[in-house]
Amino acid sequence: MSLVFPILGMCATSVLSFGVKLGEKFGVSTVIFGGGFSISLAFLIVSFIHSFWAFLFIYCIMIGIASGLVYMLPIS
Repeated sequence: MSLVFPILGMCATSVLSFGVKLGEKFGVSTVIFGGGFSISLAFLIVSFIHSFWAFLFIYCIMIGIASGLVYMLPIS
């Protein structure tokens, strides 16, 4: 269980600048909506998962990438 937050942090920080570039190209509100939708979808999927490794993959990868995409947009 101690793997969850380090992997989530690595995924989020690896796409921070990519989110700003997507915001410049497609518009900030569009990228924030897409990221929020992805986070919501990931939490819905996680609520039905029974396997730890599937939870680790969905939570860390999907939520980490979506969180990283939308993190810098409000302050850029």
